[in-house]
Amino acid sequence: MQLYRYLSDENEYEQIQRERKVQTLNPTYGYRTWFTVTRYDDVQQAQEELALPLTPRYRVGPIAVDPDEYALQLEQVQPSFGHPGSGIECSTTEPIWLFGVWSFGDQCWKD
Repeated sequence: MQLYRYLSDENEYEQIQRERKVQTLNPTYGYRTWFTVTRYDDVQQAQEELALPLTPRYRVGPIAVDPDEYALQLEQVQPSFGHPGSGIECSTTEPIWLFGVWSFGDQCWKD
């Protein structure tokens, strides 16, 4: 399964760059991170179909994951924040690690 994460939070974006880990920083839903299987190239469409409170600034993905490893179940997005929803989403409280090359010498990720 391939997932995408749409986000507007600058701190989460910096965490992804720094740690190569996708995991929300928002405790509202027990640090549950929401993903979709849909690649949106139009930010307005992403905001409407995923019922996001803010226009996304970043897209992460595609991220290849085993849905059984994270107990992911796809569901339809319900209307929220004045948006119709209808997109497909899933969520997990586990971090999803991104592929990358860690430089032990430089103590950082290399692109």
